[in-house]
Amino acid sequence: MKVEIRRAFALGLLLLPLLVGCPHSPVPNGEQAASSGGAPSVGGTPSTGGTPLAGGTPSTSGTSAQPATNEATSAQGLKEWSRGIHRLGQGWHPATSAVVVVHQMPLLFTRQLAMGADGNHSIDGLIERLSKILEEGGSNLSNVVRINAYGSPADEVATFVNRLPELLPPGSAPVVTAVETPLSEASEKLAIDVVAAVDGEGSEGVRKSASAGGGPLAPADYSVAPSERLVFLSGRPEKGEIAEAAQASLKWQLALASELDCQPQDVAQIRVFLAKMEDAPVVLEAIRAAFAGQPVPPVSFVNWIASAPVEIEMIACRSATAKDKAEVAGSLQLYNPPGVKPSPNFSRAAVLASSTVIFTAGFVARKDGDGAAQTRDAFNQLVEALGDVGSDLRHGAKAHYFVSDDDAAKAIDVLRREYLDPSRPPAASKAKVAGVGRAGRSVVIDCIAVPAAR
Repeated sequence: MKVEIRRAFALGLLLLPLLVGCPHSPVPNGEQAASSGGAPSVGGTPSTGGTPLAGGTPSTSGTSAQPATNEATSAQGLKEWSRGIHRLGQGWHPATSAVVVVHQMPLLFTRQLAMGADGNHSIDGLIERLSKILEEGGSNLSNVVRINAYGSPADEVATFVNRLPELLPPGSAPVVTAVETPLSEASEKLAIDVVAAVDGEGSEGVRKSASAGGGPLAPADYSVAPSERLVFLSGRPEKGEIAEAAQASLKWQLALASELDCQPQDVAQIRVFLAKMEDAPVVLEAIRAAFAGQPVPPVSFVNWIASAPVEIEMIACRSATAKDKAEVAGSLQLYNPPGVKPSPNFSRAAVLASSTVIFTAGFVARKDGDGAAQTRDAFNQLVEALGDVGSDLRHGAKAHYFVSDDDAAKAIDVLRREYLDPSRPPAASKAKVAGVGRAGRSVVIDCIAVPAAR
């Protein structure tokens, strides 16, 4: 009798994970683990845990990341990822992820693609154009990692994001950050830029496409760079007349890049925060001049509400022969140049030495509240998402903080000091914009990180 009881007890222990669910069980590569809140597999109908851009109330289950696909945990407690793209958790928008982890794959960065100029004034045309660019660069729609969606009015962005389930292949849910902003062409209502993983080994340095339509000095459609040598450069606002301010910002960025073994040909993407979008042609001219004799990197524009007319940030890549600047800090070095007083809120640059790169969704608050309450909730979701994939804010490489009012802007500055290690904050950009992609919200936070070393 005792033997039978022991057998029954042992059988019960074996069956218990099946009865209650085993949230840490891996699922096949390219699929998404179901969340405890009932989040669907990628490409399915969004559950109550995934909230569309326009309207609706997020469930109490939130948007935390779910366990990794095709990964294992080493004896040291570190995640061991298989080569490929791992999509985890339910993002805020239909058919999007909370976190995407890319392991041992080069990354492709596009320029800002506008629905009118690039998509023949339709969302379907925009995706068709994106697909062609990705294929030219050795990628495809199934490999999309991040989508940044920009536009005005907000309904234009909402329509695009809510159509993602039909626009992208099943199993390819990216992370998404949506921002309401006027575009550089006043007639344009919607634009996107994209990060995608590239099949194959890639190249030793940055590979850029031929220039987009607009002549040899137009920005490239895309660039491809090895993920393990990426460098993220925080922007610096510059005041004065727009042409001189743009030139000063570019000079600062390229000098900082040079300190980190990155030359102009190693710049993979430029993002411009611009107070007056009609100044975009002037800034583009300054960019062309700064890269004289070199292909112009992909460029994106965001309208920010600020006294400074312009801030320019960059993503670059160290050369294959460069000294490993990150070797003293493991997979990530956060850098401030000599003579510049470090800030507890952001580092001037982040230097990667990791073949694993983590991209989070743009997190917004799950319920109404003032700027502090919303910012705290967005940070809490970010911390949880990073923790679920073996990272943390000390290993954040690049953060974006978009706010739509002064209350949220002040809260970001205060709470960064609470959530971040002041000795190693990520490179970052904070921009006040017209909206953060969701009615009733005033802050959205996203992050690029590397695994934590324990």
